[in-house]
Amino acid sequence: CVVAAVSPAGSVAKLAGKTPTACGHAVGVGNGAGFNSPAGIALLGAVLVVSDATRVKTVKTADGDTQVKAGVGVVGSLDGPQDTARFRFAYGLAVDSTGVTFVADYSGHNVRKIDASDYTTTFAGSGAAGQAEGTLVVAQFKQPCGVSCDTVSNGVIVTEYLGNLVRRVDEHGRSDIFLGTGAAPYAPSGVGRAVTVRGPQDVVVAGGGDMYIIEFGVCVISAVTAAG
Repeated sequence: CVVAAVSPAGSVAKLAGKTPTACGHAVGVGNGAGFNSPAGIALLGAVLVVSDATRVKTVKTADGDTQVKAGVGVVGSLDGPQDTARFRFAYGLAVDSTGVTFVADYSGHNVRKIDASDYTTTFAGSGAAGQAEGTLVVAQFKQPCGVSCDTVSNGVIVTEYLGNLVRRVDEHGRSDIFLGTGAAPYAPSGVGRAVTVRGPQDVVVAGGGDMYIIEFGVCVISAVTAAG
């Protein structure tokens, strides 16, 4: 339960957190910080944004100073400021060019948005597990896991681990299926909704909109064009 810093030469040093086996929430600097289940990480200037179960935290790269960005540490799906917001299990996250953080709430079956003032809102997903497309109150996700900012839609790409889908969510929070049938059988190639993805865990979007997806269910990395 630590955050480590790795130099270009491959030297590794602990930046924040206690010993590898000592997990638990704490704010502080370096060894004084604590994490429960750190899962996602993104860089915002000289600050790391880290998902940690029911909280999202910031870690300064200079000294490991760790503070809570959003979440009170209670399981839930409540929007609000830093000391009110609740997550069920914050997993993958991404930060856009304006400093907005998008969080895949794995157990909440939705995508959350934390603005520059650390106010959390629900960006996409009703919170019910399913495969429905549509606007915020209609769309359903099934264990969203990875998230990456998308220059094509000005929104995000989201992987659904248990839903076996990859979604494109536009800047208004409308969710549409981009890849996958929702079925588990694996087909190694195809186009858009005709292709199957199995246990997609994480995604990274390149500048031109092409993307790379980790398919945990079949232990492969898939390359996807911007057109699908």
